[in-house]
Amino acid sequence: MRAIDLHAHLTPQCFQREVLAGKTWHGMTRAEGELFNPMNAWTPEQRLADMNSLGIDIQVVSTNVSFYKYDQDVATTATIARACNNEVHQMTVDYPERFAGLATLPMQDVKAAITELERAVVQLGLKGAMINDQVNGRTFDAPEFLPFWKAAEQMGALLLIHQARPTLVTQRTTRYHLPNTIGNLVDRAVTFASFVFGGVMDACPHLNICLAHGGGYTCFGIGRMDRGLAGALRSPRPYHQAPQRLSASVLLRLSDPQRGSLAPGH
Repeated sequence: MRAIDLHAHLTPQCFQREVLAGKTWHGMTRAEGELFNPMNAWTPEQRLADMNSLGIDIQVVSTNVSFYKYDQDVATTATIARACNNEVHQMTVDYPERFAGLATLPMQDVKAAITELERAVVQLGLKGAMINDQVNGRTFDAPEFLPFWKAAEQMGALLLIHQARPTLVTQRTTRYHLPNTIGNLVDRAVTFASFVFGGVMDACPHLNICLAHGGGYTCFGIGRMDRGLAGALRSPRPYHQAPQRLSASVLLRLSDPQRGSLAPGH
């Protein structure tokens, strides 16, 4: 059985070259890009050495969350996404047996996001994309996102959901690193509820979703969420698929080693 690391972030070398020389990169500076984390800044060769030491056969690499840039104009974000995705693609070309890739997308514009996802999956051979839990405050049950879910489902793309700062906990407290340690997990549970209770999984039953950090608090709270909503509505549930069953589908859909769909060449 091959060991596949799905949660593997990087800081693109194309970004590093510019900002470490004192320049900006599409408006970004060296204060961005998570350069404080040396592992993100590794070259592919450094990454491979670490993988070998840990017994990791394959990494599914993704540009770190600093490059989401959903709050920027669409043209800038799309340019950043294309450059990041091209570099991830080159890693999969240079080391096809060791790296697979996830794209970053301009999610603030659904049409642009679909266009870049199609380029990444169909032309570059990436496995899907990593996206935030929300887009400028809009959760994923918003009707405007449905064409994106439909397109991703049709492509068979994996969508890894991974938060960026701030999380929902940030507005309550910034102490004790809680916006990360608790906030990440809270955000993921809200995202699960948005997909299931918002009817996205009914509309797109074959959509491939993976919630980072073990799905956060979803598994602990799913029964309460389901029962609580039914009681609050005092009417039949507006969704059709049981969330308890969907929790396994959403959280683990692509973790079955027998399917091998994240491995290079699949």
